[in-house]
Amino acid sequence: MRPEKGGVMRNTAPASRRTFASRAVTMSSAWMTTRSMTDGLSDSTFDRTGHSEKSVRLLRVERLPAEPQRPRRDDYAAVAEHPDERPHAPESQLREDVVAQPGNRDNRREQAGEREPVGAVRTVCHTSSYRRGHLNPPVRDGLPRGRRDYQPPSKPSCMHLHRLPGGTDDLFRQYVQYAFQPNAGPDLEESDRPNPPHTRYGLYPDASVTADDEPVTICSSYDFSLWVRDSLVSAGGLSTVATPPEHRRNGYVETMLRKLCLLYRDDEVSISVLWPFKHAFYAQFGWATASRRLEWETEPSTLRSAATTGGTWERVDRDAWESLDAIHEAATGTDDLSLDRSEAWWRTRQLRSFGTNPYVYRWRDDDGERRAWLAYTIDGDWGDRTLYVRSYDAADLEAFRHLLGFLTDHDSQVGEVHVETGTDNPLHAMVDDPDDLSPKLTTGPMIRFVDVPAALESLSYPDGVDATVEVGIRDPLLETVAGRYRLAVAGGEATVDRVGDDPTGDAVASIGAFSQLAVGYRGADALAATDDLETDRETVETLAAVFPETATYLREGF
Repeated sequence: MRPEKGGVMRNTAPASRRTFASRAVTMSSAWMTTRSMTDGLSDSTFDRTGHSEKSVRLLRVERLPAEPQRPRRDDYAAVAEHPDERPHAPESQLREDVVAQPGNRDNRREQAGEREPVGAVRTVCHTSSYRRGHLNPPVRDGLPRGRRDYQPPSKPSCMHLHRLPGGTDDLFRQYVQYAFQPNAGPDLEESDRPNPPHTRYGLYPDASVTADDEPVTICSSYDFSLWVRDSLVSAGGLSTVATPPEHRRNGYVETMLRKLCLLYRDDEVSISVLWPFKHAFYAQFGWATASRRLEWETEPSTLRSAATTGGTWERVDRDAWESLDAIHEAATGTDDLSLDRSEAWWRTRQLRSFGTNPYVYRWRDDDGERRAWLAYTIDGDWGDRTLYVRSYDAADLEAFRHLLGFLTDHDSQVGEVHVETGTDNPLHAMVDDPDDLSPKLTTGPMIRFVDVPAALESLSYPDGVDATVEVGIRDPLLETVAGRYRLAVAGGEATVDRVGDDPTGDAVASIGAFSQLAVGYRGADALAATDDLETDRETVETLAAVFPETATYLREGF
């Protein structure tokens, strides 16, 4: 090798001995290791047959402006005699005076003793060799995040799901505040978040963690039971999924969701429910809409034509939760997706609110029977106030009319009343001028099965239905769920067996669509009409008989 003008080194070895890097990296400012580029290059340092040390080179490969070809995926791989030893060096140790032009690996056949160059690539070589076992990690400035101790993110498949250790409350709040209240800034705000018992989880790169370790993403999980087709089913409520920006776009949320769903299965929890920040995000992992709701916003006077008065309203506190729970059960009974509320849920979720605790009132009829209740807050300035009904129950339609009467009595204080109901609520037909109600239809929470046999066998089925059907279920998140299932229904009960790994059968659906069918949110006809259920007409009728469509309404937030 001898220098030319300008300090450029040219290889003078015979063409037959020139062995250019077989994996020339065609990307800008990329780093890699490789064997010496030629047997004839600097024999004292890079001769593969003569030295006793394991010599490697650090290459930075820069594409010259004339080369438009995009990098290939496998071009990013480091090629070295010992691939587990990846040397790096600071930029100050690099020599900018060594330039080579290796040819494209698909066009490197030598013809007439000469290499046929294709895309020109500038390769800047580090000229030091490294002794095996003494390859130090780089000290590199100017990398993303500007950290000298930067380590590349761990592969999602190598991560571990742990309960957050004690002493991580502030860390949890930091993650949640950045995800849901970024306008609050980095300083933690005081929080009086009302929370029923729940478990906090974090995804970590290590198998064991302490309070000093930081997870790459976090979430919360609530354990409760839902009424589904006249049966109480264990469910896991997923909440507060939060990932700091430096860990996003690495697949960590998907990994955490998968591990949490598998944990649900191990704990005999067959259904997962969540309130999404964006439906499309969780739909890609198998969740699907479970219910819709109507949000009504109107002047109090609009409700007067549907209201009635009488009985007694009284203000109560959280200690009255048992009487309110009795009203709730009378109002909802076993309505699909209504939640079986515990004392902790009443005290911390229904009878408390974020920032401002609600007013709580209970109604007794003339016979002293407790038949309605509501919790509400009043927001806004004088002359522009809105009464927000946070939660309510009315045992029957008459009790609901008395609740509307209570709201109309606030017409001197508020300009509007905001109340949410299920889609089957008759309010629109009860008022004289329904045009003044302005209802808004919105989607609610999302649901998915994490254990198909356990979920289906826990439900009740219509009397007189005797059917057997095989259903193929596709699942983008859980391989343990995807497959073929035989469902046999008789005497109001079901037996479910997994009979294959392929999602084939008399009918085929995604896990989200099948979950919608099973809980009653969408019927078989509706799913087939939108191609969310692939089957024939006979099987549609069978599934419609097994899973009749119902009015679902999950109102609880978590």
